Amino acid sequence: MGKTFICYSHQDKERFVQGFYKRLLELGVDVSIDELDIIPGDNFPRKIFEECIDNCENFIIILSKNSINSEWVNEELDAGMVQKIEKGARLIPIIIDDLNIDEVPNRLRHITHHSVNDISNYDTDAKRIANICLGLYEKPEVKPPKVNKSKAGNYPSLSKMDAFVFDTLVDIAMQDDEEYIGVDTLLEKLSGILSYDEIEESLEVLKSTIYINIYRVVYRRNVYAV
Repeated sequence: MGKTFICYSHQDKERFVQGFYKRLLELGVDVSIDELDIIPGDNFPRKIFEECIDNCENFIIILSKNSINSEWVNEELDAGMVQKIEKGARLIPIIIDDLNIDEVPNRLRHITHHSVNDISNYDTDAKRIANICLGLYEKPEVKPPKVNKSKAGNYPSLSKMDAFVFDTLVDIAMQDDEEYIGVDTLLEKLSGILSYDEIEESLEVLKSTIYINIYRVVYRRNVYAV
């Protein structure tokens, strides 16, 4: 069982986070939130980033009208994305407000989220999240994606970055039911996480290892000098 960290806006603490945190503790999750794990004399940023986030295996982010505009939440989210890419941490977005897809941070739109419909009655939600954090869930049977994938979750020839790009492609194919995925779609999903050059490099690696097929279409336009 790994450690779990909750990233949230302090404006959501009393209305949801504090109670949800305590319920996860009762369900056996080794979970922490910033101010309840900080003691006088601690260096606050160092404690959060070096001890709480760097050591977590599950990174829960509470998405609300408050948190999507919080600079501190976005700083923590960036650190959580690094944990996901470099150490394979599980990122768990939990939506507690009625948000449009455009309001969800770009780097989270390709990740399956959990919505809490009633923040005053979340026991079922807490049990589901606790089971995920404790590794006690069963993966639902899903339609195989239309992407050439040899063995799910097992990429012995790929680096962590290349595996992350491949998983993103699979997520897009499963969610959008697309046979062909444009580079622009991939760039949008990974905006703020990887650079264009890193994505291009990973695509070439995936092509060379026969994980994907790449078809390049060149559009020719007439250029007129005026």
